[in-house]
Amino acid sequence: MMNSTAFDNLEKLSQDLYQKLISDAQSEIESLQAEAAKEREALLNDARTKAEQYQKEAERQADLYKERRLQELKQESLHLREKLQRNLEGFLKAEVLEGPTDKAFEDQEFIEKLLLKLLEQFDPKSYQLQWPKDWQAESLAQLQKKLPDWQFEIRENARLSLQSSEAGLEFRIDAEAFKALLDEYFNQELRDLILQND
Repeated sequence: MMNSTAFDNLEKLSQDLYQKLISDAQSEIESLQAEAAKEREALLNDARTKAEQYQKEAERQADLYKERRLQELKQESLHLREKLQRNLEGFLKAEVLEGPTDKAFEDQEFIEKLLLKLLEQFDPKSYQLQWPKDWQAESLAQLQKKLPDWQFEIRENARLSLQSSEAGLEFRIDAEAFKALLDEYFNQELRDLILQND
């Protein structure tokens, strides 16, 4: 029969062993919990970092798309503006420059006034007026009366022009020549007018 002291020692030993197991288990649990908490924090940090990277990349892609689309819209707007400008220039030239100039040069009275004004600037000894044969003889006769110092050369299929007897220069006086002359001035003035409204 086990005596009381031995029993007490066994009881104490069992109790110590139990406490040690409990303590070791508690330490292990705390260690595992701490490790799990660290891993969880690391995973959360990694997830946050990746989320921030994804967000930054998404924002960068969105900015790139916006910039690219803005450039495309600017380009489309520029093409449209240039097309409208060309159409407007073409329309205004036809209405303001070409049509009226052609019509003016069909008017013999206008041509006569133009020639009288123009020829005031030239020396009749150095130039002669070339006159198309198919033009009205009446207009020619009136001009010859008003310009007695001028020589008129009447030729088949000729264009109305002023010719230099010395330098061999020819100044055409017809609708096409005047349109070319006015066109350069008209283009710049028209562009300035269109652009000032932008």
